[in-house]
Amino acid sequence: MGMDWLVVKNFGRVKYFNISYIIMIGVPLLATIYQSLQNSWIKQHVDFDFPSGFKWMYTASISYATGIALYQFFCPKEIKRFDTSDEYVNVYQDLYERAYPDKKYNIVQSNIADSQEDTMNKIHHLNNVLKNVSLGVEERKIVQMEYDDLLNMIYPGCVQRFLFKDFEIKSKKNKAALWLSAAFYFGGTAILLKLIFCRAVLVFEI
Repeated sequence: MGMDWLVVKNFGRVKYFNISYIIMIGVPLLATIYQSLQNSWIKQHVDFDFPSGFKWMYTASISYATGIALYQFFCPKEIKRFDTSDEYVNVYQDLYERAYPDKKYNIVQSNIADSQEDTMNKIHHLNNVLKNVSLGVEERKIVQMEYDDLLNMIYPGCVQRFLFKDFEIKSKKNKAALWLSAAFYFGGTAILLKLIFCRAVLVFEI
C-alpha cells in the first residue's frame, strides 16, 4: 500500500492526539510557573530542574500539531470524508452515472476493462454507423437501440473504475505536504516511544 493521506488520516486517530493540545497549553504554563519559582525565595529552599520529559512531550505535541495542520489544509475533502474507496464509490456512483448522460461513450472509452475490448470495438463500430447521414430511419433506430444497450450494459462498471482511480489519485495528491505531514506524525511518535522506553528502563532499574 504506499504512503497516502489515508495512512496519515488513520495515524491521526491515535488517542494521544486528543491530549496533545492540552500538553501544548499546559507545559508552557508549567514552564512559566517554574521560571517564577526560580526567581522567588522558594529557590533558596527547594532546588529542582524542569522535567525533561515535559520538554519532550511538548516537542512531540508540536510535531503532531504541525502534522495535523498540514493534513487539514492539504488533504482532499473526499479523503477526509471517506475511509475507503468502496465508500466513495458507493456514494458517488449513481450521481456520476446520472450527471453525464451525453458523455457515456467518452467515459466508457477511457475506463474500459481489457476483458471488454471486444464489446468496446462493437460500440465503436456502431457509433461510426450512426454518424452515417445516409442511414435509413428504421435502420438507425435498430442500430441506436443496440448501441444504447451495449453502452448501458458496461457503463456502470466503467464509472466504478473511474471513481476507484479518482479516489486513489486524490489519496496521493499534494505529495510534498503528504510526506511532510507523515514525517511530523512519525517524528512525534518516535519522540514519545523514546520517552516511554527511557521511563520504562528507569522504572525497572529502581
